[in-house]
Amino acid sequence: MAVERVGGASGRERLRPVGDERRLPTWVVVTIAALTVGWLGAAAMALGSLTELWSLFGEAPTVADLEQAQRQVLIATVLATGCPALAWLLAVRWRRSTAQAVFGVGALASLLGGVLLYGLVAPERTAPPVRDDGPPICQERSGGDNDCPGG
Repeated sequence: MAVERVGGASGRERLRPVGDERRLPTWVVVTIAALTVGWLGAAAMALGSLTELWSLFGEAPTVADLEQAQRQVLIATVLATGCPALAWLLAVRWRRSTAQAVFGVGALASLLGGVLLYGLVAPERTAPPVRDDGPPICQERSGGDNDCPGG
């Protein structure tokens, strides 16, 4: 990191970055820290929704439990993807290459993990029962009988 000496005439020198290497404004640091905390909180929320579905005493979760877990995972996925994505935008704006890599990969990993968790907590949908009312048209049977709808 290149630095220059500033304030030599007063006897109190300090070092300052030279060129494009500048210090981040405080609001950027605070915002990225808050987004990181939100990101980690959303990941904990997603994992918490899974712990509610564990059947410790042999009872399976109800459909309402699964739908509640799906809503929680959806909210957690939006937060867990959105927080690092916004932090990535700030990192791009302030030219922080390490932060760009961390938050970019984090946003993609959060999106992938959220989609997988959403599928994991999806209630199993059963196909509706097939209705068998007999043949829809007159059907001749061997021996001269025929089955016609309506008699």
